[in-house]
Amino acid sequence: MTVATTGKEPGRLLTIIQEMKGEQEAEGRPVNFSIEKGKVYADLRIGADVAGVKGMVANSGISSNGMMLAGQGFVVSWPVLHSLGFGQREGMDS
Repeated sequence: MTVATTGKEPGRLLTIIQEMKGEQEAEGRPVNFSIEKGKVYADLRIGADVAGVKGMVANSGISSNGMMLAGQGFVVSWPVLHSLGFGQREGMDS
């Protein structure tokens, strides 16, 4: 069952961790819950708002992404590959 309201109030997320058979089924079943408190997101999880993150500006202008690969990368032709031992030495095929 899901119960919700609008607003920015922190919520509680109760998850069943154990369900036991009651003495009489008509009385229902006793259950144990784990309880988490915080902002409940649309996917019914509590935690970091990953979808709402924004880029960091603290390092802007003083850092970079470093080396970024583009294109086909490091390409070796079949004749050169075989001259290096591919298919001839144990363990070179992977």
